[in-house]
Amino acid sequence: ENTSFGREVSNDFFYVANLKQTEKYTALLYKSVSFWGSDGAPVYTMLATYDTEGKQIAKIMFGCDCSYGKLKIATFDNQTIAIKDYERKWEKPLKDVPIEENKVKEIKLTNSYELEITDAGLIQDKRSNQVFKDSTLKASL
Repeated sequence: ENTSFGREVSNDFFYVANLKQTEKYTALLYKSVSFWGSDGAPVYTMLATYDTEGKQIAKIMFGCDCSYGKLKIATFDNQTIAIKDYERKWEKPLKDVPIEENKVKEIKLTNSYELEITDAGLIQDKRSNQVFKDSTLKASL
């Protein structure tokens, strides 16, 4: 991973992997972290597809250590993108006990879904075949 992939005003982007390449699109994974970040700053892993001209077709949040309380973990098997959202619960309230002195009590699955990349490079919900609208993108980047 390195920062040569790109940069925006408040985030560094790190190229992670080329997940899939076809004649019509390339699917890339990259991480984004605020360079103003402190301990606990969110780290996002994004999946984006690009056409042969380099124009972005689709983008979703593939995973993240979103906050002290929320996690998103995904896998990709060349066909299916399986995403799971988790809630992390701590033994003591974080406002009362520093993170380094606290322990995770429970990690609970809160949501899961499966997506796929179409032949055209769109990312769609595998069950409904509808183009996936990632509502978390506006909140994260």
